[in-house]
Amino acid sequence: MTRAAPRRKNEAIPINPRNGPMKALSATLLALALFAPHAQAGTPLAAGAGEITTDDGVRLHYTVGGQGPVALFLHGGPGSGAESFRALAGPVLGGDYTVVWLDQRGSGASASAANGDYALQRQIADFEQVRKALKVDRWTVVGYSFGGLMAQAYTLQSPGTTQSLVLINALLNLPQSMQSTTAYGRTLLPDPMVQAIDAAGEPHQQYFSTLALLQKAKQDWRLQYASGQSRDRALAVLERMPARNHDMGQKMFQAGPGAYFHDWGSEAPKVQVPVLLIAGEEDHVVGEHAHMQWRFPHKTEVLLPGRHNVVVEAPARVQQAIHRFARDTRVPAPR
Repeated sequence: MTRAAPRRKNEAIPINPRNGPMKALSATLLALALFAPHAQAGTPLAAGAGEITTDDGVRLHYTVGGQGPVALFLHGGPGSGAESFRALAGPVLGGDYTVVWLDQRGSGASASAANGDYALQRQIADFEQVRKALKVDRWTVVGYSFGGLMAQAYTLQSPGTTQSLVLINALLNLPQSMQSTTAYGRTLLPDPMVQAIDAAGEPHQQYFSTLALLQKAKQDWRLQYASGQSRDRALAVLERMPARNHDMGQKMFQAGPGAYFHDWGSEAPKVQVPVLLIAGEEDHVVGEHAHMQWRFPHKTEVLLPGRHNVVVEAPARVQQAIHRFARDTRVPAPR
């Protein structure tokens, strides 16, 4: 399902082929320019793990895997690291893309920022330094959950290096997400715990109180999965994961939320690359109908049964959607 964004003032009126053959030709050329493959420079990325050091001295860890055009994966959490998602859904992405599974600063196997800089603008600078270090000309950017707002922010700032954008259970409005999570969490908890949430104070404090109480009540999994079977399947993989760095999630708001609290969904009309948006029908973390507000001009939208982890709940359908999107926006892999 593709929706067009409303036209802004001074925006060109779409060309109607019935207005004349030259206008029809112009429309065709415009479409070809938008979706035509762009060559990637450099040699194929070697599979395996690697590291780069940013210009402010932070060691970033990444793992490369898969086949096809290059894609950067941005994990959620915040601060969860990429390895858990790669373990759960590596084949879902790796069949169509050579994926750079990046652990963001202060996450996974990457080092923490000694200067405490976890601002969104600093993260975007990291992603660009990774791209340059790997000698990638253009890549697809994939954002899951909290990584969605990072992916969109990076795409808006680096349109010349982003071939396309894939958003999976993407969170683009953090305050809205906190409110949705709190509202749903209240329905899963007994009255005394609900009263404790109410007493927590500001909305963001109620949100963190909700997460803590859901974990205490062993109900936090219901945010991620609609069924116990999906939960158990994921836990069987995640319980084998080694301990990782979580500094980013613990420290990123110490200097204030900054641009993370911006409504990135409102910026969707500015994204001029093809977008694949995969959402869960019952995703209470993002907000069940939040994705309907995002007016990406060139959007393919796929709504699947499930909650905040559709790659676990509907992996075959996610893979099918990604395969079709990758085929339609194909960039030849380096040779």
